[in-house]
Amino acid sequence: NIKQSSVKFQDYRPFTLIGYENLSISSGTLTATNTGTTVKLLAAPGTALLEGGPLNVRYEFVEMHFHWGNMENKQTVAGSEHTIDSVAFPLELHMVHKNVHDPSVGEALTHENGICVLGFLFTLVKDDTDIPTIGMDALAKIVEEHLQNPNDKFGQEAMNNFSMGGDVNVANFLPLYLSEYFHYKGSLTTGGCEEAVNWVVFKTPIAIKERHLRALQSIKNAEGGKMLNNYRQTMPVNDRPVYYKGEKLMDMKMISREGVVGLRSQQNAEVVEEDQFRKMAI
Repeated sequence: NIKQSSVKFQDYRPFTLIGYENLSISSGTLTATNTGTTVKLLAAPGTALLEGGPLNVRYEFVEMHFHWGNMENKQTVAGSEHTIDSVAFPLELHMVHKNVHDPSVGEALTHENGICVLGFLFTLVKDDTDIPTIGMDALAKIVEEHLQNPNDKFGQEAMNNFSMGGDVNVANFLPLYLSEYFHYKGSLTTGGCEEAVNWVVFKTPIAIKERHLRALQSIKNAEGGKMLNNYRQTMPVNDRPVYYKGEKLMDMKMISREGVVGLRSQQNAEVVEEDQFRKMAI
């Protein structure tokens, strides 16, 4: 749980996202899978890089996956692994990256700067709401038609015969602005929960339509039941400092600029095209 009145202001440099527009199912750089515990989109190695913000090295995009609750339970909104001031959200997306200096995710899990996860919270809107949701439109259809059972996969070859058209591109899941977020050092929320993660949790929720969430909740888990409530409960903060990059909490006088560290910038995250990415990677 991120308690906003307790966070510490930190003015990090802007993020730079390199090659994210090249992460798509149609191009063969992304494969969607029902893992039995979530819907995961696995990236081809070396396709996209992340730098800036609180990160002191580059990180390579590895995969993204989702956590959600049970929309049929109207009494309680749940599904996100992070809460803000004890408020939960129906869906959370994690974009997982590994340190470029680590040859594998396994190696990255052995030290505190091995992994960076970008966390995006979602708020539920009606199906007829006039909000563009290009990425989730295509993904929800793929989930309903091709990822119903554990170990089902959907890749480039299947996309060629996809009746709906459209594509799943990672860039379509990124909000326009990446300038307000919380950052702390923590752990994975699955497996061995290794303390290896630089967490970046964006403050402003993204819209998801009810039909998208219903599609995710329709698939089967490893036990053959509906895949519901695949999120980890919030854990104690303990002595971890949680930092905040943005302006709104200062404008609301919830926190102050006291003890500011880092470079100030209000620039948006930059997405670098593939040819630039190749030159920068040399």
